[in-house]
Amino acid sequence: MTDLAISFPTPTAGSDAIDRKILTVLQEDASLSVAEIGDRVGLSSTPCWKRIQRLEADGVILRRVALVDQNKIGLGISCSSRSRVPIIPRPG
Repeated sequence: MTDLAISFPTPTAGSDAIDRKILTVLQEDASLSVAEIGDRVGLSSTPCWKRIQRLEADGVILRRVALVDQNKIGLGISCSSRSRVPIIPRPG
């Protein structure tokens, strides 16, 4: 596991160092099994799963998402812009 520079400045009620470790592991790779996450934070599967469920119920974990490489699916860079140009009447 690589070291991430993730800080959790204000712990939520009931959270502790293990919760913060779980969050760090999930932010690195949310596809890991609960058993693997538990191994990385020093818990067995059941307590780890209960903590993850509590973090989800408390709204700490909002969702789990996949990060897509846009170049590999042919999207590259996309950009949109909107501007408003006032019409200035010409004299005479």
